[in-house]
Amino acid sequence: MHPKFFAALAVTLALFPSMAQAANSPELTYPTGTLLAAKSKIKATSTGYIKLTSGMEFGCFMAEFNGTLTSNNGTTLEADIESSLVTGTTTTHKCIGSNIGEFTWTFGTATNGMPWCLRSTSAMAADEFQLRGGSCTAAQRPIRFVWDTESVGECVYERSGTMIGTFTTAPEDTVLTIAGQEFTRLSGSILCPSNGKLDMTLTVTETSSGAPTYMD
Repeated sequence: MHPKFFAALAVTLALFPSMAQAANSPELTYPTGTLLAAKSKIKATSTGYIKLTSGMEFGCFMAEFNGTLTSNNGTTLEADIESSLVTGTTTTHKCIGSNIGEFTWTFGTATNGMPWCLRSTSAMAADEFQLRGGSCTAAQRPIRFVWDTESVGECVYERSGTMIGTFTTAPEDTVLTIAGQEFTRLSGSILCPSNGKLDMTLTVTETSSGAPTYMD
């Protein structure tokens, strides 16, 4: 083709960047190629540490989130995340924080705890998902977690806005990545970090079989 064609195409994509991006296609499948039905149970288990970074790192060995798929129609994927478990080492089952010692990390069912809404739609950026407080049919509310420490008591953290992450697509297993999502201390000792950035990577499986799911 004539060089002027490519020059014109480059200008068009620069003016309309959305044309240069692939559309988001949030289709959760199990087995691959078959849409997982609404009301199916799913589990998201961390690969590596779940951690909050605030100059120092505060981390747990494993996190697990359980939920129910409520919509999966090819343009909208939604699931209510209903329960969680965060554990530390196999000996103490507690997490480690540099200046606060061992602690438990809870995403509870108290104020601004569970459930959460996990969703991805065709209107979002390619391979994007969002996580917010409240079920998918309820109004949005903050997400909160609590550290129960042995040395300084409770540290309570909250994020009012939506967390934004990315997912992998088939043929890879479904992996959700949340990086650098900021939480602010709501209450607790001044020895609790005033804020920090949350990072975690989660593999999504179909609960009854334990088999991996795929985003096609």
